Amino acid sequence: MKTHVTAELIDTGLTQPAQLHRCHSELLGVVRANRAYRLVAVQPIVAGTVLLQIEGKLTQRPTRYSVQIEEGCHIDLDEGHSSEEILDRHFWRFMNHSCLPNTVIHGQDVIASCPIEPWKDVTFNYTMTEFDMAEPFECQCGNQG
Repeated sequence: MKTHVTAELIDTGLTQPAQLHRCHSELLGVVRANRAYRLVAVQPIVAGTVLLQIEGKLTQRPTRYSVQIEEGCHIDLDEGHSSEEILDRHFWRFMNHSCLPNTVIHGQDVIASCPIEPWKDVTFNYTMTEFDMAEPFECQCGNQG
């Protein structure tokens, strides 16, 4: 089910209407606005809540979108998934980086490390999980901590 959301998201700094895709989660959704996708909370989340489990193919090689879950082991997706399936089931791919994240990753579990308000991005610190990034990046989150 897709829902168009405007007023609620304007408070998060968006100036244009956004589209919310309700994924297979009561807590999370994927927002598309300004030609970018972001994973957001759709209701208040308390610290310690397991938000999702990262699912996919285990691989030894990092990619731009994989998440490292232990030394030499990454989770990524096989080719052939539709964009709808990625939005519905593999929405972890839309978590963005923050130097002051609101989640931590333990194995394949993504856990809220602090309370997360509705419409706030669900983030993790890429440098805390990745030993060797496939595509190193220059942080622009504005939260260097």
